[in-house]
Amino acid sequence: MRGTAWLLSGQVTIVLAQLFYAAFTGRLVTPAAFGAYAVAMSTAPLVLLLANAGIGSAAARASKLSEPQVRALATVSLVLGVVAAGIVWLIAEPWSLLWGNPEAVNAIRWSAFSVLPAPFLGLLMGLSRRSGQFRQLSLASTGSGFLGMAIGAPCVWYFRSASSLVTVSIATSAIQTVILVWVVGRAALPGQLRFDVIEHLRFGVKVVLSNGMGYLSGATPQLALSRGVGAAMLGSWNRAAVVTQVPLEMILTSLLQVLYPEFRHDIGTTERASRLWLDLLALAVWVMIPLGAIAAAFSYFALPFLLGPGWQTAADLAPWVAMTAVANVPVMVLGSALEATGRFGGVWPPRIAWLVITALSSTIALASHSVMPVIGGFLVGSVVSHALQLRYVHRSTIFSVAILLRVYLRVLLAGATAGLVTALWLNAITTVGSMALKILLAVSMVLATGTTLWRSRLRLPPIRIARRYGIFKGLG
Repeated sequence: MRGTAWLLSGQVTIVLAQLFYAAFTGRLVTPAAFGAYAVAMSTAPLVLLLANAGIGSAAARASKLSEPQVRALATVSLVLGVVAAGIVWLIAEPWSLLWGNPEAVNAIRWSAFSVLPAPFLGLLMGLSRRSGQFRQLSLASTGSGFLGMAIGAPCVWYFRSASSLVTVSIATSAIQTVILVWVVGRAALPGQLRFDVIEHLRFGVKVVLSNGMGYLSGATPQLALSRGVGAAMLGSWNRAAVVTQVPLEMILTSLLQVLYPEFRHDIGTTERASRLWLDLLALAVWVMIPLGAIAAAFSYFALPFLLGPGWQTAADLAPWVAMTAVANVPVMVLGSALEATGRFGGVWPPRIAWLVITALSSTIALASHSVMPVIGGFLVGSVVSHALQLRYVHRSTIFSVAILLRVYLRVLLAGATAGLVTALWLNAITTVGSMALKILLAVSMVLATGTTLWRSRLRLPPIRIARRYGIFKGLG
C-alpha cells in the first residue's frame, strides 16, 4: 500500500499539472485541431496493443523471471517498437481517411515517435512494479510528465496545430524510458533470445486479445463521432475526457499498478480472494464513484473557465463523460484481477458483450448524427459487462456477490448526494454577482466539506476498509 501512496501522489500531481496544461492549450488550439489530435492518439494504442504482446503484464505477474529471460524480453520489445512505429507512419493516411479527418495525417506520423519506445517502456514498468520499485516508478512518471509538458508547451504556443499537441507524449515517453532504464539496471539491456520466454509471451497474447476488444469498444464510438458528428465534436469529447475521465483513470491505474503483480498469489485459489477482492472492489467504488460525481458537477461549471471561450460543447459533455468513467471502475478492477490470475472465462464474455453494445450504439450515433447513443452505449456496456463478470464470480464462488451489490447501492446513494450538493453549491457561486461573495462561498464550501469528512473519518467506509489492512491507523 505504500506503493499505492507513491503512485497516487505522483498521479495527482500530474493530473493537477495537466489541468493547467489543458487550460493553456485549449486557448491556443481549435476544437477541430483537437479532433485531429484525438484521431492521432487513437492510432498509436491500436498498434501498440499488437506490438506490446502483453510483455509488461506478463513480466509483472511472473512468479519467476531470470535476468537472461528479462534481457530476451527486452530484445523482443525493442524490435516490436521499431515495427510498430513503422506501421503507424505507413497507415497515417488511410487511418485519417477512415476517421474522415485528413488533417490528422501529420499528427499520426509524429505519434510514431511516441510508439517507438513504448513496448520497451511497458516492460520496464512491469519489471519495476514486480520488484516493488513504486517510488522510483512514481518519480519517473511525474518527472517525465512535467518535462514533457515543459517541452510541449512552447511547441503548441509556436505551431498551434494538432501535430504540436503530440509533442508532449513523444517527450514524456522518451524521458520516462531513459529514467527507468537507469532504475532497472543492466537487466534492461537487450540480450539473446530464449525459448523459455514463450510461456510469458503466451499469456501476453491473451492479454492482447482482451485489451484489443477493450480498445475497439472505446475507439469505435469515437470513430462514429468523428464521421457522424464531426471533428469538432470529437475534439470537444477529447477535452471533456482530459478534465474528467483521464484524471479518474490515472488515479485508478495507480491502484491497479500496485495490485496487479500481487494477484499472482491468487492463481488457482480463492482462499485469499474471497475477502481481499471484495474489499478491493468496495474500496475502489467508495473512492472513485463519489469523486466521479463531484468531477461531473465541477467540470460542467469549471470547464468553460478553464479552457476559455468556444468550449461550451465540451462542458455539456463533461458530466456524461465523467459518468461513463466511473461506471467503468468496477469493470476495470475486477477485470484486472481475473486477467492477472488467468481466469479468462470471466474476461472474454464481458469484453465481447461490451464490444457488441458499443458497436450498436456507434451505428445509431453514425445514423442519427448524435452523441447521445455513444454515451448510452458506454453506460449500458459497463453495466452489462460487470454483470457478466459477477456471474462468473458467483459461479466460481470467489466471493459473495450479494454483499458487493449492497455496497454498490450505498455507494450510488453517496455519489448522487455528493454530486448534487456540489452542483448546487457551484451554481450558487456562479450566479452571485460579487467576486467577494463568490470567494466566500467557495471557501465555506471547502471548509464545510473538509470539516465534515474529518469529523466522520472513522465512520467513512473506505477508511474503515483501509484500516483493516493497517492503513490510516494514525487517524484514530
